[in-house]
Amino acid sequence: MLEATDDYLTELAAEVGEPTARQQSRADAIVRRIRALRDDGVWPPIAPTVVLVKSLQGHSGRDATTNRFLRTCVIETLVA
Repeated sequence: MLEATDDYLTELAAEVGEPTARQQSRADAIVRRIRALRDDGVWPPIAPTVVLVKSLQGHSGRDATTNRFLRTCVIETLVA
């Protein structure tokens, strides 16, 4: 898996160029925040299915941001 990641990053850098120092610093800051959230036990977020029903509108354009966030979540099905 790590080798595949290295290959992907090499191909990506060849295609779009190496990240600037500012971009790398921003990415490092995001990683630090996610690790802190994980260490605190609040990452990944848990989203009950009822939240999906209430937050999604059924329109790909309007739901794009919500769907992007939901990909980071653990979806929890509530069974009565």
